[in-house]
Amino acid sequence: MLITRKTLPSHWFWILVALLSAAGAAIGYLAYWWKSGGAWPGGSSPPGFLSGVAAAAVILFELLLWPRKWPRVRAWRIGRAQTWMKAHIWLGLLSVPLVVFHHGLAFHWGGALTWVLMVLFWTVILSGLFGLLVQQYVPGYMRSSLPAESIVSQIPFLIDQMVDDAERLITETTGQRVAEHDRLRSESPTAEHQHLVVGAVRSVGYVKGKVLETESAATELLDRQDAAPIISAFKVDIRPYLLHGRRASPMLDKSTQASTYFSSLRGATSGGNAHRLVSHLEASCDTRRQFDRQVFAHRWLHGWLSVHLPLTLALVALLAAHVVSAIQYAGVWTP
Repeated sequence: MLITRKTLPSHWFWILVALLSAAGAAIGYLAYWWKSGGAWPGGSSPPGFLSGVAAAAVILFELLLWPRKWPRVRAWRIGRAQTWMKAHIWLGLLSVPLVVFHHGLAFHWGGALTWVLMVLFWTVILSGLFGLLVQQYVPGYMRSSLPAESIVSQIPFLIDQMVDDAERLITETTGQRVAEHDRLRSESPTAEHQHLVVGAVRSVGYVKGKVLETESAATELLDRQDAAPIISAFKVDIRPYLLHGRRASPMLDKSTQASTYFSSLRGATSGGNAHRLVSHLEASCDTRRQFDRQVFAHRWLHGWLSVHLPLTLALVALLAAHVVSAIQYAGVWTP
């Protein structure tokens, strides 16, 4: 969830809930500390116990965001998704002072179970804060730096379409077939593709793609001296990069080196249609580079959940064990 000056007012309710709850817990804790003669209240003291119960309730509420996203549960329309996220953020932060009050402001956390529980708790908190920070910066980076951004799941299909366009354009401007695995629909130009989408993200389903450039197929074939270096570069470097990305050609994955590469390729041709063809191929490589950056950014944007959610589930499981252990220790219940 993006938190900006514009969206911050909508967070104020949950911010105030968290601040007032933390302040109330702190006042009660300090008042008990003052009356008890200066010894920090532990988890079994009234303020420590109440803080622990409140922290456990908050943690269980935080976990509810997970089933809230299940399709069947989402269909019940239990509150707005943004409201759940705001509560998740600020009540999650509220759990920090509650847990601190519960263990009595002490760095000694008792037995092994309590130690593991506390390590898990702080790891969950830190991973959640990391995810929140990532959501503040990565989407803005993607909007400003990746104009060819598309739906991540469609990128493999779009790459195949981009390679198909490049192969068809080279065939129609040089007269030499360069397609692999019968990628071309036809060797000769037809009315169907007199206009070729080059280095483009096509329309897929209901998503309107971003077309970088549309050009008519060249009316004259390039001569051999111009065609040869372009075809060689396409087969050796460009097509492998378009298909497989950085692992096929680290050089084309870097914009400065790619610019030098295509400048050299232009220098090996006489100009005109040959230079335009090289520019089309360069634009295709730039689009592929943006796709790779988008996939990388997408992993950062969503990958932290693969750490945060399992650790939260483990935290809840250990929390249940901690509650049972505390009840047994107090002699309230014996299995």
